[in-house]
Amino acid sequence: MDVPTFNRIQRLAKVENEDVFTRLGKTMEELGELAGAMLGVAQVQHTAYKGKTREDVVEELADTLITSMSIAEKYAITRDELIGMMNFKCNKWERLIEEQSNGTGNC
Repeated sequence: MDVPTFNRIQRLAKVENEDVFTRLGKTMEELGELAGAMLGVAQVQHTAYKGKTREDVVEELADTLITSMSIAEKYAITRDELIGMMNFKCNKWERLIEEQSNGTGNC
């Protein structure tokens, strides 16, 4: 994520001044809306999410990421800390994929 967008989310989160558990609740709500949009796009039978489009998925994914990142403001997590941890986690994920493709993973 670029610096201006990260800083904008942090600034807005600070101005809004909601407690961290309210932000967590909003994030969970947005995650549910993302799941609904995905179900609609996949045209899963017996779902109430009919007529959803890829654009709905993009919108709900953006909402989920923004609300998730607003939590970082409450814990004073910097962009560099977050990117560093994301890289650490991606490296771990990458190793797991390599192990699974080599047949050495614990599946």
